[in-house]
Amino acid sequence: MRFDEALSTWLDDPSRENTATLRTAIQGAPNYVTSPDFEPAATAVQTGDYRKAFDALMGLMPAVFLSPLAHSLLARTLLGLGQEDDASREKAFARASLVTIVDSGDGSLARPWIVLRITDEYDVLASLGEKSSMQVPLEDGGRLIDAITTRTGNTYHFELWRRGERVKGSAA
Repeated sequence: MRFDEALSTWLDDPSRENTATLRTAIQGAPNYVTSPDFEPAATAVQTGDYRKAFDALMGLMPAVFLSPLAHSLLARTLLGLGQEDDASREKAFARASLVTIVDSGDGSLARPWIVLRITDEYDVLASLGEKSSMQVPLEDGGRLIDAITTRTGNTYHFELWRRGERVKGSAA
């Protein structure tokens, strides 16, 4: 399914199945990578160059859709451009993006959180008030998992969504 179709379906019904379809469509974007470069947009936001930030973020879409960081940066950018309604929409997308991750598991090895990007892992940690002190890649039953231990000693597990596949042990 194309991204625009998957997005429309997900907006109408953000079920687990439609979220899985949207994730797959995002990964199918020609510019999808697991480590997108948000630095140019973040720097432009910090310096108040909102047009440059907007252009940088739009250049990453649709591959960064469902990225809490991307939507947060876009909300700040749109606010800086005086587009308050659009900024509110992006804030809602940032929250929804985080919810899709946290609803995908519980952060344990048995039910890791499903992410599309490495930055998503750090967005979840930030939402929990945690900071990474160590990140270790693990293999568990054929699944590739990032185990992140935080400064407070908690360990959380994340699994990168594999295009078109439901991940074993996850609610997708």
